[in-house]
Amino acid sequence: MTSFLVTLAFLLSELAYADWRNTVNKAGEQMILSEKMTKEFCLIAAGKDVATNKVKLLETIDTFQDILDAMMAGDASQNIVQCNTPDVVQARTDIKTAWLPYKALLLNNMNTIRRADGSTDMEVLQAVSQSALPVHDASALLLSRLMIQANAALKYMPSVIEDLLFRQRTIIQRLAKGLLLLSQGVDVLTNIDEFGDTIILFETSLRGILRGVPFAGLPVMTQLCPMIQMAQVTRFYQDVRPLLSATLSASGVRAIQEAAIFVVDESVTLMEILFTAMMDAARLIMENENSCTPWVGMTGVDWFRFMEALSRQRLLIQRITQEVMQVAVQVNAKAAQVEIIVHKAQAEENFRNMIEGNWIKNIPPAGTQRMLKHLQDSWIVWQSMDMEVTEVVQLDEVSAVLIARVFRSSKDILFELEHAMMHGLEMTENISMVIPGPLMNMASNQAVLVSKITELACSISGGGSQVNQNWDLLNASRAQLLQNKFIMLQGTQGNDTSVPKATNVCLVQKMKRAMDMYDELDQEALRVAFGDSDRLVNLVTMAPPTVDAFDDIAQSLSSTCQNETLADEEWRALHEEMGKLAILSQAIPAEFVLVRQGQSFNEKKLDSLLVELETAIRRVMFGSSRPPLAAPPKQSYFDYMLQTLEPATKALASSSRGTAVQPVLDAGNALKHSSRTLQEQFLNEVQDATWPGQRVDLALQQIALAYEVFKDGLLAVLDMAEHDVTAMNRFENQHNQLAGLAIPARTDLQEQWDRVDVEWRNLRSSLTSPEITRTESALFRLVDQLEAAVPLYNQKDIQEDEKFPWAICIYALIGSCILCCCCAFVLLPCVRSKNGAKKDDAKHDEQPAAEVVEDI
Repeated sequence: MTSFLVTLAFLLSELAYADWRNTVNKAGEQMILSEKMTKEFCLIAAGKDVATNKVKLLETIDTFQDILDAMMAGDASQNIVQCNTPDVVQARTDIKTAWLPYKALLLNNMNTIRRADGSTDMEVLQAVSQSALPVHDASALLLSRLMIQANAALKYMPSVIEDLLFRQRTIIQRLAKGLLLLSQGVDVLTNIDEFGDTIILFETSLRGILRGVPFAGLPVMTQLCPMIQMAQVTRFYQDVRPLLSATLSASGVRAIQEAAIFVVDESVTLMEILFTAMMDAARLIMENENSCTPWVGMTGVDWFRFMEALSRQRLLIQRITQEVMQVAVQVNAKAAQVEIIVHKAQAEENFRNMIEGNWIKNIPPAGTQRMLKHLQDSWIVWQSMDMEVTEVVQLDEVSAVLIARVFRSSKDILFELEHAMMHGLEMTENISMVIPGPLMNMASNQAVLVSKITELACSISGGGSQVNQNWDLLNASRAQLLQNKFIMLQGTQGNDTSVPKATNVCLVQKMKRAMDMYDELDQEALRVAFGDSDRLVNLVTMAPPTVDAFDDIAQSLSSTCQNETLADEEWRALHEEMGKLAILSQAIPAEFVLVRQGQSFNEKKLDSLLVELETAIRRVMFGSSRPPLAAPPKQSYFDYMLQTLEPATKALASSSRGTAVQPVLDAGNALKHSSRTLQEQFLNEVQDATWPGQRVDLALQQIALAYEVFKDGLLAVLDMAEHDVTAMNRFENQHNQLAGLAIPARTDLQEQWDRVDVEWRNLRSSLTSPEITRTESALFRLVDQLEAAVPLYNQKDIQEDEKFPWAICIYALIGSCILCCCCAFVLLPCVRSKNGAKKDDAKHDEQPAAEVVEDI
C-alpha cells in the first residue's frame, strides 16, 4: 500500500510538473504572438502577400485569444494551470486590458489599412505600432510571474535559458516588425533606435545561449544536437545580419526608409527561416534531445575545414605559450605582448568557430558529441588562461606563479585539442578528404613543434626545477619534427598508407626552405639551452618566420606553384650530385660482385655504399641544408625522379641485398642512365658561359667509368662474362678530350692529367690480372686522382689581360721614320732645283730696272 501511494504521489507530481511547464510555455508563446500579429499587420499594410497574411493574422489573433482565455480560467484539455495568486491575476488583467482594444484595432483595419490607390493609412499604422507594446509588456510580465509561481508550487524554476529562448523568438518577430515599420516611414527616428537595441539584444542573448554564463545561471551548452541546431540559427542570422546593418547604418529619415525598403522583402523572408530554426533549437534544448547524427552528413570537405581550424587552434595556443615565456625571460617582451594580444583574439574566435560553426568561413560545428566535449572542456580552461595571459600583457613584472598557471592551462588545452584531433582522424579514416587527415595533422604539428622547441629552450635557460624534464621534452620535440618531415616527404612505410608520398614539388620546395630556417633555429635553441643567454634574442627573432614557414606548408598542401629559378651555383651543385649517383650506380655492383664471389670479406663497405646511395637520392629529391643542395626546381624534374630515378635506386638497393648478380648489374645500369639524363639537363641549365662545364662533366663521368671499367674487368677475370671494353674505350676517349680542353696557362691541369694518365695505365694493365686486390688498389688510386682533378677542372680559366702592343707601335714608328727619310731624299733635289729657277727669274727682272736707273 505504501509503495502504491508513493508511486501515485510521484505520478501526480510528474503530471503537475508537466502542467506547470506547459502553462509557462503557453505564456511564452503569448509573448511571441504579440509581436507576430503586429508583423503580419505591417505586411498587409505594405501590400506584401495580403491575402495570405490576412489569414495568418486571423489565426494568430485566435490563438492569442484562446491562450488568454485558458490562462484566465484554466484549461485541463490544454494542460494549463489556473493560477489565482494576486500578482498573476493582475498580470492577466493587464493583458486583457491592453489586448481588447488592440485586437479591435487589428480586426477593424486589416481590410482598410491599404487604400484603393495603394497608399497606407499611416495614422492607423502608427496606432497599431503604439498599441502593440503594452500587449507585449503585459505578456512578458505574466510569463515572469508564472515562473515564480511554478517554483513556489513544485520547486520547479524554468531555467534562464528557457526564458532566453522565448525572448529570442519574440525578438526575431520584433526585428521583422521594426524593419516593416521603418520601410513604411512610421516614427523612423524612434523605431531605428529600438531596432538597433533589438539587434544588440538578440546577438547578446544568442552568445549567452551558445557560450553560457554559469555565474548567471546560464549553463554551457554540452549537448550536440541543440548545439548543431543553434549553429544553424547562427548561420541564418549571419545571412540576414548584413541586411539589418545596411538599414542601421543609414543616416537621416529618408535614407533610413529607403534602406529599409531596399532590404525588407529579403530580410522578412530570411527572418522567417531564422524563426523556424530558433523554434527547432528551443524544442531540442527544452526536451534535452540528443539523438541526431550530424557526422553522417559531413563531407570530406567539411571535415577538412573543421580539422584545419583545429590545427590552427593548436598552433595559436602554443604560440601564446611561447610568447608568454618570452615575456617571462624578458626577451623582446613588448613585441611578445603585442603578439599575445593578436593571437589571443584569434584563438577565442577560432574556438567559437569550431564549437558553433562559422558558415562564412566554411567551418562546420563539431560533428560528434565526443568532439564537442573536447572543445567545450578546452574552452572552459581557455577562459581561465585568457585571464592569466591578460595579466601577463598588463603587468610590467610577471611572477613565476603566474607563468606556471599559464603553462598548466596551456598544457590542459593542448591535451584536449590533441585528443580532439585524434578523434577527428578516427572519424575521417574512411572518408575521402582533400588532404589526408594524418598528413594534415603532421604538417600542422610541425609549426607547433618549432614554437615548442623555442619555448622549451627559453625555459631551460631560465633554470628552475624542471630542467631535466624540459630537456627530455626538447629532444623529443626535435626528433619528432625530423621524423614528421621524412614521413611527409616519403610517406608512411609498409602496410600503413595513411600518409602518401609527396608528389607535389611545391611541398618539397617549401619543406626545404622551412627546414633550412629550422636548422639555424635548432642550433640557436641548443646554444640557448646550454646556457648561452646572449643567443636568446636571436632565437626568439628566428622563431616567428620559421613557425610561419611550416604553417605555410600546412595551409598549402594541395597548392601548385611556378617553376623556381636557381642560381648557377645551385645548378652546378645538382649536376655534381647527380654525378655522385652515377658513380654509385657502378661502385655498388662492383663491390657486390667482390662480396658475393668471396673476393671481399668487408660487407660493411657494401652496406656503407647502400647508405650513401639512400642519402644521395634523398638529397637529390628533397634538397639538403648540409651540404647545401636545392630542392627540384620544376615539377617535370621531380616527376622524373619519382617515376624513373627513385625506382632505379630502389631496385639497385633491394637487389644488392640478394645473391643474384645480374639483377644488380641491370639495376646499376638503369640508375646510371637515369642519373646521366638529369645530369645533362642540369648542366644545360647553367647560364654562365665562362664556367668550364664540359670538362667538369667529363671529369665526373670518368669516375663512374673507372668503376665500370673495373667491374667489367672483374666479371671477365671471374669468368662471369666476356670482357666488355666499351667503358674502357669511352674512358680513353674522354681522357684524351680532357687533355685538349686545358689551356697552356693552366699547368696545374696538365700536371693533374699526367697523374691521372699514370694511374689509368696502371689500372688498364692490371685488368686481366688474377690478383683482384692489385686491380682494386689501382682503381682506388685512379679514383683518388680523378676526384682531385674535379675541383681543378671546376675552376674557371683565368684569361691574361691583353698587353699594349709596344713592339708593333715601335716597329710602326721606325717604319714611319724610314718612310719620311726616303721621302725627304726624293723631294729635296726637286725643291732645290725649283728654288734655283726662281732665283734666275728674279735676277732677270732686276736688270732692266738697273739700266733705267743708269739712264736717269
